[in-house]
Amino acid sequence: MRRPAMLVRFPSWRAPRRSSPPIIPEAVTDYPELADDISTVDQVVTPAFRDADLAALRHQNRYRRQQVIIIVGSALLTGLGGLQAVFPGEKWPGLLLALLGALLAVLSNAVNELSALENFMTERVKAERLRSACFRFLSATGRYAGADRVSVLRRAVLSIRAGEEPWTGPRTDRTAEAAADRARAFHRLYLRLRIDDQLRFYQDRRREYAHAHRQAVVLRTALLLGAAAAGVITQSTAGTPRAAWAVAGALLAALAAAVTAFETLVGFPQLEKVYGDAARNLEEAKVDWEDVDPETVPEQEVERVEDVFRSERGQWGQLVVKSAAPAPPPAKPPPVVG
Repeated sequence: MRRPAMLVRFPSWRAPRRSSPPIIPEAVTDYPELADDISTVDQVVTPAFRDADLAALRHQNRYRRQQVIIIVGSALLTGLGGLQAVFPGEKWPGLLLALLGALLAVLSNAVNELSALENFMTERVKAERLRSACFRFLSATGRYAGADRVSVLRRAVLSIRAGEEPWTGPRTDRTAEAAADRARAFHRLYLRLRIDDQLRFYQDRRREYAHAHRQAVVLRTALLLGAAAAGVITQSTAGTPRAAWAVAGALLAALAAAVTAFETLVGFPQLEKVYGDAARNLEEAKVDWEDVDPETVPEQEVERVEDVFRSERGQWGQLVVKSAAPAPPPAKPPPVVG
């Protein structure tokens, strides 16, 4: 059964263990003219990419899991405060409230100390730089145009793993033009594995986040209407039932706030726009790429496409940082009805 779009990015208790390679294995047989370079990429770049990609996925999952626990815990604090109001003679709701509040305080402090968000952004940038280096190497342009291109690639990987910008060095012109068959093969590979694959990714994510935003709006509205209905019912009841309905209304409102907090954590509407803009820019770059002479490898067009990816990562990173604002303190419990 498929998850609702709103919960597709919900964190898992288990850390991610799978990472897709930057170049699919079938590319060796699909593009024999580039087989040697693809093998080089697989040996030099793929291990470093896998480490960075998995580290990024784990840190992202850890950060979201910590935030979801705080959000849910804050909603539970409201419910426990309400129970204490309904059962003023019982001690266990107050004890649970104090224990949960202390645990959430410790977890909130641990979130800042573990720096899961910062580590995620660092490793994600490394992974995407390594992915970009793969296709630049296959293009055999710019700093990867010389006879020492494999050494340049190795130095670039070392720099990226150290968290630095890839070593560029002076451009080395190739002693001869790339063979036409190799250029045509790269033209097809780049269109299929870099442009089309990333375009599908952007379009799928844009649709996913659009659906998730609509689902969050519907769920939040339903919870708030339920809270309003509970408030109306309290006007026609008395005693314990009235207190119970008041607690139910407060809890529904807290859950609506939790939905809003989760939506803010992931950033559904903002990421929908980011991926939509990136898809449009990439579609324009794809049109220009298809118009390029397939027997040449235009460095400027390769750089234009890579600039689209760099821009998307920058905007996405800014949104992630904005979502890192500390969670609001839990609502104070309602006064004891005695």
